[in-house]
Amino acid sequence: MGSFETNIRSGSNRGGFTLVELIVAGVLLAMTMTLSVQMLSSVAQQRRQARQRQIATAEAANLMERITAQPYASITQDALQSWKLPDELDRRLPNAELEITTEETTQPPAGKRIHVTISWRNSKDAPAFTIGLTGWMFDQGEDAK
Repeated sequence: MGSFETNIRSGSNRGGFTLVELIVAGVLLAMTMTLSVQMLSSVAQQRRQARQRQIATAEAANLMERITAQPYASITQDALQSWKLPDELDRRLPNAELEITTEETTQPPAGKRIHVTISWRNSKDAPAFTIGLTGWMFDQGEDAK
């Protein structure tokens, strides 16, 4: 029993962690936490961009529906230039811009190609995101009603 008491008193056979082991564990933990925070930040940014694309697509579809509900003859490039995005959209799509173009077909049946484009920038230096939607409208004539 004498040698067991000697080991306990001298502390040479301790069962704890050394300082080097604790430092290595701390560095590994810090690296893991840094990578996790970066990944979560990237996921949040991707989610925000997906939500913005969803909002822009829905707004473009709403505009297209409103345009095609107009009488065929009233859909002109000049008339479409007066259309604007709703003010509340600016909160969700920063710096949003709307462009609507129309082209008449030269071959029968008489029709118009309508293109709605919504673009926005999350900051002045960021690249622009763009959503486009194209629709066709054909002249039904007066007897179609």
